[in-house]
Amino acid sequence: MGERDRDEEIQLLLDEAAIRRVLSKYGRGVDRRDHECLLSMFWPGAIDEHGVYNGPIEGLVEWLRENYRPGQSWMHHQTTQRIDVNGDQAWTETYCLATIRRPASDDEPASDRIVRVRYCDRFEKRDGEWRIAHRKVVYSPSSVILDFVDLELGERHLTERWDRTDPSYWVQ
Repeated sequence: MGERDRDEEIQLLLDEAAIRRVLSKYGRGVDRRDHECLLSMFWPGAIDEHGVYNGPIEGLVEWLRENYRPGQSWMHHQTTQRIDVNGDQAWTETYCLATIRRPASDDEPASDRIVRVRYCDRFEKRDGEWRIAHRKVVYSPSSVILDFVDLELGERHLTERWDRTDPSYWVQ
């Protein structure tokens, strides 16, 4: 293997690592309602085709703000990823299980929803930085659990918060 081939392989590994770092922000951005983090994943004006919202990423963030229900919580679990880099563009497919706790409302009982999705993203590298230019969310059959009992957590347990007071921010 020549030095040039090795340099190309190293650059590919660096690009893939940078893309994975971008993708890893999604859970924090949505689950902690850290909209600045979420926006940092996307180029300004990037398109997000989410189904419930389709349009520029800034509109999705606004939709998330407007549709937040007190007591609702999310947890995104990204699993299998495929990353194909071609110069300054890349295509990714990321499998995700998202769990959503929705409190009871006048219209519906409390529920836990398990949503199975794949994020199909087109990335662009601009000035050495990778971000998403276009996202398509592909849904698979999912579940709603209506009859559940909450696990009792006591004072000695750290519990999640939906902002920058969450314990995950202590390391920054």
